[in-house]
Amino acid sequence: MNANSLGIVLCMYTFRGDRMYYMPISPIGMMDLIDDFDTAFILAHLWAHEKYRRFYTNRCWEIVIVDNGVYEGASVSWSTLHEIAREISAERLFVVAPEVMHRSQETILAVKDYLREYPVRDYEVMAVLQAETPVLLKEFVEELVDDVTAFAIPIWMYRKGWCRAGLCEWLMDEVEDAVNKYWHALGLDTLLELPDLRHLVDSFDTSMPFTAAVHGMSLETNLIVRGKRRVNLLAEEFPPHVVELARKNLETLMRWIE
Repeated sequence: MNANSLGIVLCMYTFRGDRMYYMPISPIGMMDLIDDFDTAFILAHLWAHEKYRRFYTNRCWEIVIVDNGVYEGASVSWSTLHEIAREISAERLFVVAPEVMHRSQETILAVKDYLREYPVRDYEVMAVLQAETPVLLKEFVEELVDDVTAFAIPIWMYRKGWCRAGLCEWLMDEVEDAVNKYWHALGLDTLLELPDLRHLVDSFDTSMPFTAAVHGMSLETNLIVRGKRRVNLLAEEFPPHVVELARKNLETLMRWIE
């Protein structure tokens, strides 16, 4: 397969199972809406906030991903990621390893360095795919497939016009054992990406239902939420009509992955 064909691989998917997990990114003031979820996506740079931290430490989860904060421009130490993981109770727990945006070799080295720094851990390590061009992703996955149990494909690739579903399919076909790894889609701009992703990735995260709500947008009629300022995740109070719209948006999103 050449680089020009990577963006149009939309069929013959490797079936991943009956369920794709949604990991909501909710502001503090609307966490009641996600109280029934058994999956969580934790932003490490918000961990110091007591109410945020308490929500994620007061129960046992099924699956949790602790994000490194790089995409948000946060500087989170490796030791902080390791310590957050030790405070979480989950059946399956992932920590997103350090990464360097758009740089494959630097990210590979950072992941391997992290694994050497913390050889004893009670969680799995997830590597975020990074590359200057799509064709380099094969080498990236080959370099790390024996070292990590999970890979994540970032939202910036979608925003550059790379087909994330097509890339996942290609990598699972081309790299031995890649199909047996846990795959996660980092972020979401449009519900229209879900039908393709749901047969390839195990989970995805997004704040779309909440961001859309604060802008007065219903996901029933607005399938794309891009270019809008993301909801303030540390905000503790919202008008009742915004909370109700967020609840309906959550229900709409969940219907897309049933």
